[in-house]
Amino acid sequence: LSQAAATNVLVIAGALALPVLIRAGTASDKYGRKRVGCTFAVVGSVGTILGFFVARNAWQLTIALTISLVGSFGAWPTLGGMVTELFPTTLRAQATAWTAGARAFGQTASFGIAALLLNAFDSQPLTAACLTLGPLVSIAIVALWIPETRGSELETG
Repeated sequence: LSQAAATNVLVIAGALALPVLIRAGTASDKYGRKRVGCTFAVVGSVGTILGFFVARNAWQLTIALTISLVGSFGAWPTLGGMVTELFPTTLRAQATAWTAGARAFGQTASFGIAALLLNAFDSQPLTAACLTLGPLVSIAIVALWIPETRGSELETG
């Protein structure tokens, strides 16, 4: 894509996905943090795969990126909030910091893994598919083993 086309893809996809940040919290209050967060995370993974395996022009890429960003914008705040709610109030700030650190580590490590995969296989789609496995495993862990926090009493001790 040209520089202008790539900019348009990012701006349009971001603008279309942005309202999800505002509405994800309300949805998680109504339907549950785990259900909403995991659903958005799966949507984001599908968007990423669509971008690498299906998108062949700027409009298809815009749609795929929008789907990916919708997933990210819905999953990050919902699951991040859920994680901190698992801890008593006195430990919540520390839990938030550890969550942010783990996310930063995972995102940084994915760049290194991507470089290794790209050098080994010279395939962007294969690299994207492999890197999508990590989030999918994380979604499964949350869905199967992390308790729902919606409606739970805040522990202060």
